[in-house]
Amino acid sequence: MMWWLLEMKSKKKRFWYHYNKPASKNAGRNVITVHWEGRCYPVNKVICNVPTESHDQKRQPYCIIRGWCMDVNFIPIENGALAEII
Repeated sequence: MMWWLLEMKSKKKRFWYHYNKPASKNAGRNVITVHWEGRCYPVNKVICNVPTESHDQKRQPYCIIRGWCMDVNFIPIENGALAEII
C-alpha cells in the first residue's frame, strides 16, 4: 500500500452529536443528530468508543458532545439507526 494512503486512513476526524428535540417530537422517540464529514445523520442510539467532551455554543444546539475518531458506522436497527463511533 502507498504511504500516503496509510497516512490518510490513520488521521482522526472531528465528530459531534446532540439531542434533536424537534425531530424527537415528530418521531415520537429520541433522535440524536450525529455530525460526521460535513453531514447530519439522525440516529436513535449512539455507541461511542472514543473520548468525548461537552462543548457550549452561543447558538443552538447550545450544548454538544464532540471528539475525534477514525470512523463512524451507521447501522440500521428496528425503527431507526445506531451510530457506532470508533
